Amino acid sequence: MRNSPASQPHAEVRLPQPQRLPEPERLAPSPEFRDRAANPGQRPAKAKASSTTLDIAVDGDGLALLGPDAGVATFHCHDGADFVWTPFPRDAAPSAMRKLVVQVQADQDVAVTVASEARFAKYGYVCRTDVPVARLASGQTLPVALTAFKVELLLPPEQSFAGPLQVGRIADPNWLLMRESAGVVLRRGTRSELVLGAGDYELSAPLTKLPAQRFTVPSSGPIVITNELATARAGRP
Repeated sequence: MRNSPASQPHAEVRLPQPQRLPEPERLAPSPEFRDRAANPGQRPAKAKASSTTLDIAVDGDGLALLGPDAGVATFHCHDGADFVWTPFPRDAAPSAMRKLVVQVQADQDVAVTVASEARFAKYGYVCRTDVPVARLASGQTLPVALTAFKVELLLPPEQSFAGPLQVGRIADPNWLLMRESAGVVLRRGTRSELVLGAGDYELSAPLTKLPAQRFTVPSSGPIVITNELATARAGRP
């Protein structure tokens, strides 16, 4: 009787002994992690960006409309960082040119705005100029042409109330009014005036689907609210 393959003796197989790995060695700590371990409450210092001075000359009509606390703001165009507010001299004549010198980062595109107060300057300005600081020649003065106007809003004859309505600037969807409340309410017998810079604007009732009413500043006269917007009261009839 022939033995089956399963009953046949197997040849002994010898496996090679595994190589012994060297003992692990601790890597030398990088300067950044060494500093963090020594000072766990401190962040690593960042390289400081170089700064330069920016000479600004603000001239034009409407400076007196901005009030005694008006001035110029500078900040990064893209993220609003490094906000600096520089008020106008209070003793300057209303029609005089305002000359200012501010510190800005030399490698940034900087926004320069003119507003009635510092708290409004990032979004509620009357004029804005974006400046690539690195491209300015040394000693060059940045001219800022300011044109501000009083704009009166009127109700249509058949309405006694309108609002709250939102005023937007066509060229800047983030723009806001230079006032505490973003909404505009009109009542018969009450004068409603806004101080706006030159440009294109629109009035809208944001909680409705009504079309916006566009207007341009300066205008030839008061802006009369459309009857449709006047009847919109935050989406309620």
